[in-house]
Amino acid sequence: MTDDQTSRLDARLDHLEHKLDANLASIQDRFEHKLDASVAGLYARLDTLTEALAALRLLEERVAQNSRSLERAFQKLDEHGADIDRLRENQVGALVRLGAGERFFWVLATAAVGLLATFLRGEA
Repeated sequence: MTDDQTSRLDARLDHLEHKLDANLASIQDRFEHKLDASVAGLYARLDTLTEALAALRLLEERVAQNSRSLERAFQKLDEHGADIDRLRENQVGALVRLGAGERFFWVLATAAVGLLATFLRGEA
C-alpha cells in the first residue's frame, strides 16, 4: 500500500470513528432520555400507590371503627333482649298473682253477699 492509500484509509477510519462516536453519543442520549422518562413514570406510579395506600389505611380504620360500633350495638341489643326476657318473666308472675288476688276478691265478695243475705233473712 502506498502512503496515499494509507492516509486515505486513515482519514476514512477517522471519519468512521467520528461517525461511530456521534452515533454512540446519540444512542446514549436517547437511552438516558428514555431512562429518565421511565424513572419519572415510576416515581409518578409510586406517588399514586402511596396515595392509594393512604386511602386504604383510612378506609381500614373506618371499617375497624364501624366494626367496633356494631359490636357495641350488638352488645346493647343482647342486654335489651335479656331485659325483655326478665320483664316477660315478671309479667307472667304478676299475672298469676293478679289472677289469684282477683279470685280471692270474688270469693270474699261472694261470701260477704252470702253473709249479708243470711243476716238480712234472719232479721226478716
